[in-house]
Amino acid sequence: MRHSILLLALFFFGCRGPFDTGDERVAGIIQEIEVPANVAVGEGFTVSIQTGWRNGCARMGETEVEVDGLNIIVIPYDIITEDGSLCAQSPQVFTHTASIRVDEPGTANLIVKGRQDFGGDVVTFERQLEVK
Repeated sequence: MRHSILLLALFFFGCRGPFDTGDERVAGIIQEIEVPANVAVGEGFTVSIQTGWRNGCARMGETEVEVDGLNIIVIPYDIITEDGSLCAQSPQVFTHTASIRVDEPGTANLIVKGRQDFGGDVVTFERQLEVK
């Protein structure tokens, strides 16, 4: 009986333990970035970033935002599962939103860090917006 339970556990979990999910937090594959052209000083605005994955072994993670004067960095993270054998094969698209406020006027530089394709390196996508 013990031998059967061990074989069953190996079938379901492979070399991983039952609490090792194999999940990895990665910068998402950028599909689209929506940024307003103009924003008001000191007022919040929203940046929307779509990320996508080729199969169902991903879920949306958090979105990190860092504002330093007129420089804004946004990183949309997604969670992927290393073992895709039990995942649906339909593509996934996630919409990350970032609430941002800039407290000084000028041309703000928005940098979104993400990937261009699966397994690719993290690159930067730059957009400018006027803060008035």
